[in-house]
Amino acid sequence: MHRDAGPHDDFPAWAQTVLGSGISAGALAAVLLNLFFHHLGTRSRPAVALKSS
Repeated sequence: MHRDAGPHDDFPAWAQTVLGSGISAGALAAVLLNLFFHHLGTRSRPAVALKSS
């Protein structure tokens, strides 16, 4: 069976691996979202006031 040429056939081998595998694409998305939400978003978090006794 012959497969038609796809839009990602000209990409490098590492990109074809990520694009061709749902597990690889999902793992990459999880890492990028983790970096975005947990590391880049902490700069604008308001400081917590401590109650003095």
